[in-house]
Amino acid sequence: MFFRRRRGARLGARVKRAVHAGTYSCRHMARFSHMVSEHSYANAIDLRSLTLDDGRTIAIVKDFGPLDEDPPTDAGRFLRSVAHRAYDERIFSVVLTPRFDALHRDHFHLDMARYRVDGTR
Repeated sequence: MFFRRRRGARLGARVKRAVHAGTYSCRHMARFSHMVSEHSYANAIDLRSLTLDDGRTIAIVKDFGPLDEDPPTDAGRFLRSVAHRAYDERIFSVVLTPRFDALHRDHFHLDMARYRVDGTR
């Protein structure tokens, strides 16, 4: 299971729900007007937060932590772990986080494009 707990990213509860900001939306990429977004093919999802089975919500915008240092909270470490695993384990070919650019300050963009982009580090 993708959200199984790993050492250093334990929250003491399981992920119950993922809250997204959209999947299908026919549009060009924000930075590259000559390229169509993977959202245009329903091949991408923007993940905003995760709700745990104990009721806590882990939101990218509030819990991701500082961009230039390790996150100070378990929630931030968990989000970084999820993003790294999504890319490193090839679950998604493109993983963009707040560390990638300001357009992704409040969500993770996850897609299955034919190319790979690591926007987690």
